[in-house]
Amino acid sequence: MSTFLRPSFDWRVLYRIAILETDRSIIPQRIAEAERAILSRGRQMFYSHASLQEHDALEDSLYALRVYRAALQHWKAEHGVDGSVARLDKTSHLGNCDKVGNAPRERNELLVGAA
Repeated sequence: MSTFLRPSFDWRVLYRIAILETDRSIIPQRIAEAERAILSRGRQMFYSHASLQEHDALEDSLYALRVYRAALQHWKAEHGVDGSVARLDKTSHLGNCDKVGNAPRERNELLVGAA
């Protein structure tokens, strides 16, 4: 069990820690910790008469964490699993890819203006 997941920690704290984490290698762990805390609080609320506002906040936070995880996975797929970003060489031009992001067009097409 992580050191961050303690009963004394409010789910809101773990949620903020996950959302504000800047180290991409730790973000998945922070998201998982926050999700566990949110789900645990949701189970507690099932047996008590908690406020509707907190219930809505739990749902919204859980949804946001899932979107954050999906965005992180998309980012990793675009930039490589290790987070490295491919560098552009000196002859590259940002416009040498077509509108839908397909493979670079030939340099001649760019100079002539062909589609």
